[in-house]
Amino acid sequence: MQKKICLVLVVMWLYNVSYGQLLLDTEVQQSQYANAEKTNMVLVDFWATWCGPCVYASQYLNDLQQMFPDELYIVSLSNEDLSKVEQFIKKHPVGLNVSIDEGKSNFDKYNVQSLPYSVLLDASGQIIWSGNPTNLKPEIVRKLSAKLKTPIYPNHFIKYSNRSKNIVETHISEDIPVIKDYKISTLQQAFEADEAIIEKVGNYTIVYGGLRQILAYLLMANPLQIDVPYTMHKTIKLVLNDLSDTVSKADIAIRILSDAGMQLKPGIRKGEVLKLDFEGSFENWWDKNSIQWGSDLHQAFLVTGDGFKADDIDFVTFIYKLSEIKGIPVVFDRTIPFPKGVYDWDFHYRYYDLMAMNLERLGITSQITEAEYPVYVVESLYK
Repeated sequence: MQKKICLVLVVMWLYNVSYGQLLLDTEVQQSQYANAEKTNMVLVDFWATWCGPCVYASQYLNDLQQMFPDELYIVSLSNEDLSKVEQFIKKHPVGLNVSIDEGKSNFDKYNVQSLPYSVLLDASGQIIWSGNPTNLKPEIVRKLSAKLKTPIYPNHFIKYSNRSKNIVETHISEDIPVIKDYKISTLQQAFEADEAIIEKVGNYTIVYGGLRQILAYLLMANPLQIDVPYTMHKTIKLVLNDLSDTVSKADIAIRILSDAGMQLKPGIRKGEVLKLDFEGSFENWWDKNSIQWGSDLHQAFLVTGDGFKADDIDFVTFIYKLSEIKGIPVVFDRTIPFPKGVYDWDFHYRYYDLMAMNLERLGITSQITEAEYPVYVVESLYK
């Protein structure tokens, strides 16, 4: 008799969130004014360095962004070379998010015929306004923002296949001292990536991230399920001994917070979910010999704009990574006896239909339903 395994992927905003995400190539600079945690609308402004009117438009949008830091998130998007764009913004500085669409996929998607041109998107990715950006007046922004009820989380709505900045310098070549269970240290620079950086070195897993990303990894949750104070953005380096079974990842999370005078306050939310039913067949799962990266490549995951690959990763961590990339919190029955071994993965995530086909290949079917899911609030022990 086959065992039936049910997993629940929680969709925070809409089922078609993958279509609403803005998929870009490179982030040249982050916004100096916009709230990167939550907003109501995302404006994509298409421009080019050779476009004279685009300079005036970008300055206008720079002022508009300062007027609406919480209601509006503006992405200034070019399809030109990185070096050319960097030189241009040095001469014409703005405080907007500046990004690059190398393959022109978004220029084609939104049928950009002339510049400057902008599209205003809601949480589902639907266009609610379009035209010359200088025609987007403050009263229009106020009117449209007041009508929208579903928030956008820019760090998950906007995805990059690569970044122009070196987010964190890792030293994977250095020897790792013998660690019984785990070791944690804090680096000086802020962590600016959306997802945790995970490496495998021998029998150790090294995770770099802000407190939100570190806790999400240890709890196998989505970062959206972790509520941390806004000031906690320093980079944390966590080294785990993969051979140790004396302490669980969840217990490590509790210890880390306790040592810092903090605690996790669990909660429950209810929302629309994507329920995945697994029939218990492992025949289409790749064994750990399907992908061999060798000892020189230490990344646990190789992520592109369309999919990701993983070498020797267990099923629960695979689902965690899928959740993190898609911006979809995950809950599942942790009492189910998942296979303890590791597998290799080559998975498409960008478009939902293809993602669903990949899940079906693994013996998983999906449906939309309502369900409860856990959230975790970080607060002081002495509160």
